[in-house]
Amino acid sequence: MIDRLNRLFGRGAAATPVSYTPTPRAVSSASQPLACLGVGASTGGIHALGQLFAGMSKPLGVPILLTQHLPASFTVYFAQQLSRMTTLKVKVAETGDVLMPDTIYVAPGDANLTVRRGLHGRVMITLDPERTPAGNLPGVDPMFASMAAAYGAGAAGIVLTGMGRDGTVGARDLVAAGGWIVGQDEASSVVWGMPGSVATAGLTCALMEPSAMMAFVARRGKGGQ
Repeated sequence: MIDRLNRLFGRGAAATPVSYTPTPRAVSSASQPLACLGVGASTGGIHALGQLFAGMSKPLGVPILLTQHLPASFTVYFAQQLSRMTTLKVKVAETGDVLMPDTIYVAPGDANLTVRRGLHGRVMITLDPERTPAGNLPGVDPMFASMAAAYGAGAAGIVLTGMGRDGTVGARDLVAAGGWIVGQDEASSVVWGMPGSVATAGLTCALMEPSAMMAFVARRGKGGQ
């Protein structure tokens, strides 16, 4: 943790702490093609997101939901910064938005980004202003849980660097529905709290640095790995 905090605040590297590397779940082909991707991040997440989208060689053809722990006053500026990292359309999520492919929907800082399947099978955004039991707002847990309910085995999640355990409860719902989770590895994380939690819970199918994730998601989402 000291090493991660030193990296976060730009100080010299401290002694490398003893770490535990859990074994990811066996990698097998996805049971259904990818229909929606969710990304959760906190401390160090903006840098990791830059690496994540830099590693995308071509669009996935699915909507991307993004929850980054940030105050509401930063949401618009964050979305603008994100739009400079990718050629995909980026917008702050609003209740009633119908999910469209190759669009990134950013959770506002004062609400959870959740989705539901409505008339004619269309999936729409519903914003939830209630804090999660762990106190997060926005939270990754409700986003993943709603994706599991709306997309089942067609849902996949990415958990990037961040303090705490947000994402673990929702990841459990997503995996139980047939979906899958990719976590950031410890070596590339500023804080290996969130990805470490889902990995230790046995919910990740792979651990890797952000720059390699989109290529992996593209292959696995087509049933290629």
